[in-house]
Amino acid sequence: MTEENKHKLFEIVVASVEKRGREVTEKRIWDAHMGSPDGWVVTMENMHLFRRYRNSVSGNPIHMVDAALAYHRSAWEKV
Repeated sequence: MTEENKHKLFEIVVASVEKRGREVTEKRIWDAHMGSPDGWVVTMENMHLFRRYRNSVSGNPIHMVDAALAYHRSAWEKV
């Protein structure tokens, strides 16, 4: 997974956590892994990002959310 794709994915995940909360975001990611994208967090346009992360890093939505939040925090620390 490229850094550019990871950045795009993590921005989507962080925005969802901020808007819907962590548990809802994790459930939506899990649902998408099981073949039911919600159309808000995981859409047909961004599903490839979630799949790439799942296949190359981790299939665990908790891990994905943790990584996205850590990435977001480190980006703010650089500013």
